[in-house]
Amino acid sequence: MRTHLLPAEFDATGTYEDESVFVKALGFRVLAHAEFEEFLEERVTEIAKVAWASWKDKNHVSATAMCLIAFSGREMRPPPDTYSAPGENQRKAWPALIDVHEKLNDAVSQYIKQISVDNHGVREKNILSMLLPIGVDHKKIDGVFLTEIDDFGQQRGKAAHTSSAKFVQQEIDPKGEFDRVQKIINLLLPLDEELTAVLATCAAA
Repeated sequence: MRTHLLPAEFDATGTYEDESVFVKALGFRVLAHAEFEEFLEERVTEIAKVAWASWKDKNHVSATAMCLIAFSGREMRPPPDTYSAPGENQRKAWPALIDVHEKLNDAVSQYIKQISVDNHGVREKNILSMLLPIGVDHKKIDGVFLTEIDDFGQQRGKAAHTSSAKFVQQEIDPKGEFDRVQKIINLLLPLDEELTAVLATCAAA
């Protein structure tokens, strides 16, 4: 994207005669956002799937498995009074009330659907909804990273829902776009290492 969408050499003053430079810089912002989103979605989905497989195959209870249930949004009810559903209309939902396997299966399925279908961005709320349910320690989520990527997500939203002609008039700085993306990449590296560590804890011995 750097090669195809941004100038080979940046102008120190941010001045370019060819207006297409600004349109391409706008495209660079939107596509970089898509890359960040795809990267995070793929990593967290892999972790959720490994945690589920480890439980299903070897009854390995990882921190990720517990967090998927804890952050599922489902009510943590006490056991029901009977082993069998008291009525035919409750029979289908009854296993989820008595079987932790069903609870985790439901939580994992819900989480993966949320990530693959319902997630649309890298704002702070998107990041937290991806990371906390798979067991990333909140203390290891860099506040600077959250601020930077939240702002980037906001700016991408403006770019995606505003006429490119307005951005051409504002003369987006291609170098500024590139520098911001590079900064986010650098801030992503420690998180990537943390995701690798979380993944390792999911695999059964």
